[in-house]
Amino acid sequence: MKSGEGYLEDLKAVSRPIHQKRILQKACNALPPGELTQLYLQLPMVGGRELCKSAPYFKYMTAPARQRAAHGPQLSKTVEEDGFSFFETPNVVPEQKTLFVLFGGNGAQFLIPLSAVLYLLPDAPKDVAVVFATQAAKFYLNGLAGMGRNAYEVSRSLQARIEFGNYARVIVMGTSSGGVFAQQVAGFLKADVTLSFAGAYPFDGAYMGEKENRSLAAFDPMCACRPHKGGRIVNVFSANSDYDYECSRKMKAVRPALIEVCLPHHKHHNVLQIMANRGGARLFMNMVFAKNDAVIRLVSGLTIGYGVNVVRRIRQALGFT
Repeated sequence: MKSGEGYLEDLKAVSRPIHQKRILQKACNALPPGELTQLYLQLPMVGGRELCKSAPYFKYMTAPARQRAAHGPQLSKTVEEDGFSFFETPNVVPEQKTLFVLFGGNGAQFLIPLSAVLYLLPDAPKDVAVVFATQAAKFYLNGLAGMGRNAYEVSRSLQARIEFGNYARVIVMGTSSGGVFAQQVAGFLKADVTLSFAGAYPFDGAYMGEKENRSLAAFDPMCACRPHKGGRIVNVFSANSDYDYECSRKMKAVRPALIEVCLPHHKHHNVLQIMANRGGARLFMNMVFAKNDAVIRLVSGLTIGYGVNVVRRIRQALGFT
């Protein structure tokens, strides 16, 4: 496992900006947030302003709040495998920690750098299991290489790696296609909370043509025929994105317990980036992960009432959707 110092040495060893940019992209999706902040603070001495511009989320990860956090208790990466990483709060027993399980979207994307996602999680002691889906995973229709062909097998693979029963709480989170898969896996893990950012799945059988000449052992549905056995489920989406809106509507139809939250005046799929850039992502997560769901249900009612029932209808009347 490469440290921040290791990435710094790699940067010093190359001179071409494209190579430095690739190193920084790897670092921001591999290092704990505090370690990435410390690395970023040294970039001006290595490559000046141009190198800083190449660093994903440089201003965000070097803001005063992130610099202060970098001097506090830090997550430590203890496992780094192909498609799977594990971060933990040292010297705290699992019974006093929350376990987060994160699923990225297609191409191992979390909509923002993984280090930024880890920073946004609550400050309390936690362990974080990160599952990366490669581009070949394509909406998790074939499960995950090395972990299983469907949500059930992936959940069993995770349970073989992690003692879920030892933790105070289990929270599953996913972005884009990882949001839908997170909901499926969360049911098998009996998670306390499941949060998806712009949960998405292919429409009209997209990619299913690749399965036509294969023998399928089973069909892995996300439907009401198998009730969700986890706890609270939340999906947040942009009200003016027709694709994200339809995905959320379908998720709500098959999981009636789903709590929908929308960003009323936005149309982009990258809702987590929007919320992080505006400074509301951390507060939103704290509301979703709270023991009581009264506040997030209030937020849901207000945003859906305005964003869907007012903004979307006005746009439809004006021919914008």
